[in-house]
Formats: sequence, C-alpha cells, structure tokens
Amino acid sequence: MGDNAGDAAEEDSPLPAGWEKRMSKKRNKPYYWCEATRESVWEVPTESREGGKRSRDTDGRSHHRKRQRQDDGGGEQVEALHLLKKHTGSRRPHNYRKEPVTRSEAEAREEIEALREALIELEGDERRAGVERLGLEQNEGRSAPRGGRLG
Repeated sequence: MGDNAGDAAEEDSPLPAGWEKRMSKKRNKPYYWCEATRESVWEVPTESREGGKRSRDTDGRSHHRKRQRQDDGGGEQVEALHLLKKHTGSRRPHNYRKEPVTRSEAEAREEIEALREALIELEGDERRAGVERLGLEQNEGRSAPRGGRLG
C-alpha cells in the first residue's frame, strides 16, 4: 500500500480520455469507469483505452474487463467461466429465474466444494465441458443460460 499523500495526489490527477471517477456504494471508495470498454478498475488508470490497449497497474497486472473485447491480433484471449451457488444471506437471495434460495451459506459452500471436486478429476476440454454443463444445470447467477460464461 502506498503512502496516503501520494495516493491522494494520484486520485486528483486528470484522468485519461474516456475515464470517469465514480463512488462505490458498497465499498464507499472511488473507482474508475471507462464507458467505451465497459471496464471498471479500483486504481487510477494511466492511459486511454482507445485502440483496444490494456493498461497495467504499477505491479504489472492488467486490469479486469467487464466485457470481452475483440482481440487486436496482438495478444491471447482468455475466457472465464464460473459456478455460483447463492444462499439466504446473499445480497439477492434468488436465482436468475427469480426463484427464492433457501440454503444456508454452509450448505452453499458444501455444494460448491462437491462441484469443484468433481471438476478437478477432469482435464482440458472435458473440464471446460463439465463447467459449461454444470453452469447450465446448477448455476444460480445470470451467467447460467450461457453455461457460466462471464464474457
């Protein structure tokens, strides 16, 4: 973590083209949004997103993108899939079909762990197909109709 004086100066510097500063209601701290790429980041962006470039934090990690952008031919694409099990303490305790969820957090964790154990046994394309199948059958998030695909 950097010093607070340096952080404050960095937050007040002008933002690159296309970026705006917003406030997270949940975390009560600022984040940065680029409408052109539908990308949000916690750290102050250092360059514009025009031309499909990806900026990197000072530690070299690339920023997370909310939506997959078309590859410009210069890099590898990565697809993320996930499985989500909600519980009664979830922010929205219903599945994507608006059906109420009645399991406890402990039960949700047990179910996810069982799914993870089953997927660990699979390799490569079999694992991907397994995640997609389980995503369609058991995922409770909005990505369920897409087999757990996030992008």
